[in-house]
Amino acid sequence: MWVLKISDFVTMELPLPKHEELQARGLLHTREVSHYCLFVSHQWLSMEHPDPEGKQQRVLQECLQGVCSGRLSITNDVASQFLGEKKTLTQEQAKRVKEGFIWLDWVSIPQIETFHDQDDEDDEVSIAKRNRSSRTFAYKSPARPRRTDQEEFILSIPSFVQACQVFVALVPPLKHFDTRQLCNYTSWSTRGWCRTEMWCKMMLGNQDMPVVVISAADQAD
Repeated sequence: MWVLKISDFVTMELPLPKHEELQARGLLHTREVSHYCLFVSHQWLSMEHPDPEGKQQRVLQECLQGVCSGRLSITNDVASQFLGEKKTLTQEQAKRVKEGFIWLDWVSIPQIETFHDQDDEDDEVSIAKRNRSSRTFAYKSPARPRRTDQEEFILSIPSFVQACQVFVALVPPLKHFDTRQLCNYTSWSTRGWCRTEMWCKMMLGNQDMPVVVISAADQAD
């Protein structure tokens, strides 16, 4: 399980380099039991790249900078607080975040065989993309003698979710680079990839693992 130090991530130029480039620069680390890790689930903003302009990753950077500096307080939603269930990210948790690591697919999964984050669609853009390139990946792969490294990593996502202490849904409202449709929490919750990752977390039965929804640089619940 490859992870990136949060202290490195918050100072990096965007958009983020892919897995192979970060690995070559020695910026990826093998996850250890003592590591405090954030699993970041997000909707890709393009067919070929998760965040072509780095806008989504910038929101994550600034939010984590706010948490690490103590400027940003993360609490549960207003409705839950109204019902008397107030929860806040503690100072101890914030300190662990500052010293922690993130798991993000573009960073933590080999990208030599680029895979799309799009569910099957029949719109003109997706058809054109599929005709131009067959480098797609689905959870149910065609039979082949040996899985690629990328497939092995993707099929291990349930274990990666389990190994992390925080599940992050990164959902700032941004336009999709190809379709120009709005990507936000609502669209994230309809994506096959994102829903699979969320169900992996829900099936753990571990209520101690916070689910943090980041919708802006200064808004995280």
